[in-house]
Amino acid sequence: MLIVHNLSIFTGSFCVESQPREFYSYTSGRWLWSEKVQLAARYVKFDVAALGKIAASCTGTEECLEIMKLPEGNFNKVFLLKLSDGKEVIAKIPNPNAGRAFFLTASEVATMEYVGLTPNCRSSADGS
Repeated sequence: MLIVHNLSIFTGSFCVESQPREFYSYTSGRWLWSEKVQLAARYVKFDVAALGKIAASCTGTEECLEIMKLPEGNFNKVFLLKLSDGKEVIAKIPNPNAGRAFFLTASEVATMEYVGLTPNCRSSADGS
């Protein structure tokens, strides 16, 4: 598990260690064929500082203190963001091989709405 501490990048003191390459790369496995191609299809560079700022802003929190990369799937990178007021936020960054981001998000939102509105539909969110 990769952790970024002290996100002083929010105050303008940006440093390379705050955006480790492992955040952008696929780190959950290997391929027996075309590994470079497979890894390239799952590489996505994004602004780690902006991710923390957005998480803090959306939750009404002062700042993001820590970002941890969680085990990822083939189509998304997953991060746990710990905020200054004790809140925790999960953020998913789609990999380029996942498809068009708009449709991916719309599909996930529709699925969550369906599960939430369907009686007797069990989900991990309700502890079943």
